[in-house]
Amino acid sequence: MPLVERSQASAPADEREIDSRRPDEAADRSIAEISFLRELCKATAQITDPELEVLDHGGWRERKTAAWLIAVSRRTRFRDKIGALLHASEGP
Repeated sequence: MPLVERSQASAPADEREIDSRRPDEAADRSIAEISFLRELCKATAQITDPELEVLDHGGWRERKTAAWLIAVSRRTRFRDKIGALLHASEGP
């Protein structure tokens, strides 16, 4: 008996039912994630450069968020500044 069949055979019936539903749940989750990312990408186009600069003057979380928004919206104007920050960072 293959390993997958053995593990399912030894699992209680309710666990086997959960396992059989996982592909559908994963598909639903993927659709939801794709939809969320689409909307997030649209939102990156709406944030202004001055708003990104405000985030850039905050703490590391704000700078990381600003860098992500800048990258997703492909704003090359900030490239040198982000590069300098990455080069100077002491983190892993």
